[in-house]
Amino acid sequence: MIKLLSRTLLLLVVLSSKTLAGNPDAILGDWIVEDNNSKVTITKVDGKYEGKITWIRTTGSENSDTKLDSKNEQSTLRSRKLIGLIVIKDMTYNASADCWQGGTIYAYDDGKEYECKMWIKNGALIVRGFVKVSILGSNQVWTRPK
Repeated sequence: MIKLLSRTLLLLVVLSSKTLAGNPDAILGDWIVEDNNSKVTITKVDGKYEGKITWIRTTGSENSDTKLDSKNEQSTLRSRKLIGLIVIKDMTYNASADCWQGGTIYAYDDGKEYECKMWIKNGALIVRGFVKVSILGSNQVWTRPK
């Protein structure tokens, strides 16, 4: 009886640790950025996660295909189209922390690149951009399209 209980407990511990570790590919797919003005599609390329802009909200006569990276700090990159622009680069999954980290995020609204950390909470993707120290950064909450 004790042997059976021990095996059952061991099995539960193993299964729960796999469940707690999460799914490394859970971030794949489309995400609506917090301000609802763009959609980023996250894919896995050569074992790392990246995200590119696949939709941008436009107003009036604007065409999303003509919106440019006009605020980029590097003047030579200001003529790049935002649609198709890779804004999340080189993210890897950290199973022990159940988050994606080690890469960068480009904020086209200010033209700067930041270190990045992401995790899923209640079905939303929490995206934290920061310079050097994560605690000094800020979060955005991205959601799946409806």
